[in-house]
Amino acid sequence: MDINLKGKRIVFTGATSGLGKVALNYLIQQEAKIFVLYRNEKLMKALGNHENVVPMHCDLSSIKSLYSAIEIIKNHTDTLDILVNNAGLWEFGGFKETVDGFERTFQVNLLAPYILVQGLLPLLKNADAPKVITTASALHQGTLNFDDLQYSNKFSGFKAYRQSKLGVILLTRFWAKQYENEICFVSQHPGVVSTDLGRDAGWFSRAFFKWFGVSPEKGARTLTHLLQTPAKELVSGEYYANSKVSKTTTQESYNLASAERLNKILENFTNK
Repeated sequence: MDINLKGKRIVFTGATSGLGKVALNYLIQQEAKIFVLYRNEKLMKALGNHENVVPMHCDLSSIKSLYSAIEIIKNHTDTLDILVNNAGLWEFGGFKETVDGFERTFQVNLLAPYILVQGLLPLLKNADAPKVITTASALHQGTLNFDDLQYSNKFSGFKAYRQSKLGVILLTRFWAKQYENEICFVSQHPGVVSTDLGRDAGWFSRAFFKWFGVSPEKGARTLTHLLQTPAKELVSGEYYANSKVSKTTTQESYNLASAERLNKILENFTNK
């Protein structure tokens, strides 16, 4: 049974293009109250004005911007039903540092979702059946490189992206244990989607996403399924693909010792 999303308070990153835009339009039709955290002004304006959409400029590569957005959200509401961490990037142009001194992929794909979850926890706990949905990827193979989490010594855009997606799956499982019976945490794989993820890549990579990627409409199906399914009917901590729990994740993605270690590192980074 689908839940009634009318009036539900939702924070959404990565909602201005691709599968996120499709999911956002679904939420608009459902008359949810959506706080859209956006970076690109042009893409945000292209969405048009909607009564239940609260646009909020937020650069995920800036900790200051993230904290500012969190405080604004808290001023708007004391309850949050769903947090959607959908924004992400794949850095093709070599090692790039954020204003906070972190590698961009690491900060946007991993540190930013961590900050949003921790900052919005009080609001999520005030909801009846809160959910946190984070977009992962099937490209989460390998292990976390704790000796060089940001690949600052020998940067690889693929390895940085792969590791960030493994990281969010691990954190999802860790938080599901930590906040059991309080908040439902799930990660989801949309498949290879024809989006602008590879916008900064060479022609071959851009062509790959275009030729082999599914449409954003198909890519959004699992996310939409998770949005409309009651938290009690989802399996907290699990990884979803094709709108169901998938066991295609690697054995390492269940390593809660690595998850706890990663969580502590991110906590230390944000407490400096």
